[in-house]
Amino acid sequence: MSALRDIAATHKAWPYEEASKLVKRYPDGKPGGGPIVFETGYGPSGLPHLGTFQEVARTLMVRHALSELTGWESRLIAFSDDMDGMRKVPPNLPHSDMLHAHLDQPLCKVPDPFGCHDSFADHNNSLLRKFLDDFGFEYEFVASHECYQDGRFDEQLVNVHIYRDPKKAKQLSFQIIPKAVDEYYRFLAAYPDQEIKEKLGNPVHHVHAGDPPQAAMPIDFGMLLNLVGVANTDDKDLLWGFVQRYAPDASPETHADLDTLIDHALVYFRDFVEESLFKRAPDAKETAALRDLDAALAAMPEDADAETIQNAVFEIGKTHGFEPLRDWFKALYETLLGATHGPRMGSFTALYGIDNVRKLIAEALERE
Repeated sequence: MSALRDIAATHKAWPYEEASKLVKRYPDGKPGGGPIVFETGYGPSGLPHLGTFQEVARTLMVRHALSELTGWESRLIAFSDDMDGMRKVPPNLPHSDMLHAHLDQPLCKVPDPFGCHDSFADHNNSLLRKFLDDFGFEYEFVASHECYQDGRFDEQLVNVHIYRDPKKAKQLSFQIIPKAVDEYYRFLAAYPDQEIKEKLGNPVHHVHAGDPPQAAMPIDFGMLLNLVGVANTDDKDLLWGFVQRYAPDASPETHADLDTLIDHALVYFRDFVEESLFKRAPDAKETAALRDLDAALAAMPEDADAETIQNAVFEIGKTHGFEPLRDWFKALYETLLGATHGPRMGSFTALYGIDNVRKLIAEALERE
């Protein structure tokens, strides 16, 4: 632990930098003793969202970093400012006329339009707590109206502002999910073999409070999405058949995370990808290259490995003068997969099967 603490004290990972500010502010711990109290705020005027998750998750990362630096006890309070006035009526809520009649009133005094809680704030607070509980967050929930009633606003709270540079704040959207999922599993896979300093800079160390799970993900989420798209199926057993062609030792029983990821790929493809796919026709240069690729694949055994296939794809692109070479891969994605970006074609072909990829090439050539 002392070695980890020494490295963490000078580490540049942002949770340690933020925790170090607290150590500098309270070198002997919190005045008067007791645990350091972190607070993350929430306004219950609407439903919890990705920003709510980010606020709590990042604060927990700093809390864990502080524990690694000092061993101090701490608490996290998820604070709901339900005495804030309702400034506008969120769209798509029932009984909007009733809500408009309560504009500017404290949210804890606004009736619940769904009729299942004492107030609109209570309704949204219950959703927030379920949201945090589903993610397994460790927190204490506090509502502002309770604090006023109990006289608890004299308690000293340590507010951690973990957005170090607001201009660099990342916008959250559903489109980042595939990349984020694949980055997460890459970080997990790297963690066991890293030195302590590298582990402390690995995001999964902070996501999992220093105890990340084992990772066994032979196929990334992006490739699964491409597979769902070209296979044109929601048959999970059929998809597992393709997966086991690429990773013979994988099964739903041995790779439960992968099994769940296939479920997610089916849902994500349906909700965010399917309607955007468009397979364009190849131009003359691309047509010639596709014919050569088809011939190269025809000469390979069905069980050719991903690297052999990738090398062939690479050489065909160079032979046909694609410059830069990424234009060749972009053409493959757009004509075969209907997307602007995609996986390594060698890996994808080994997954989907040489005969199946040749069918995709034939379909593309028919659009010529």
